[in-house]
Amino acid sequence: MSKAEPEEQTRIDSQAMRLPQVEPRESSLVQVYGHAIGRRIALDKPVLTFGRGEMNEVVLDFDNVSRHHAEIHNRGDHFAVLDKGSTNGTYVNDRMVSRERLLNSGDLIKIGGSIFKFLPGAISKACTSKRSTA
Repeated sequence: MSKAEPEEQTRIDSQAMRLPQVEPRESSLVQVYGHAIGRRIALDKPVLTFGRGEMNEVVLDFDNVSRHHAEIHNRGDHFAVLDKGSTNGTYVNDRMVSRERLLNSGDLIKIGGSIFKFLPGAISKACTSKRSTA
């Protein structure tokens, strides 16, 4: 008789609790991999910062995340992700971002051990019609 494997549990950290709720029409990120799977992050500010440091709007507590790792810029008619010179890089759809990368509907953004899916709201035409290589 073999021993049963312990059940895996999803852990939601305190960072997920302090982020505001998002209306379905708003552009947002949904975490699809990492500590807080399912958390939704509104993209309603001009700049959203990611990193290990507590001063970031999205704090990612991983050794492979820099203190000031990446930013997402809301430019009104589109969104762009920028790597801030991180050691381990920022990736969109498994391609490293060298400077800036425009986001399209469904893009997957990887920062350290977290992956976020980009969901455009009212600006979906701009996000789905533009492609940028990084």
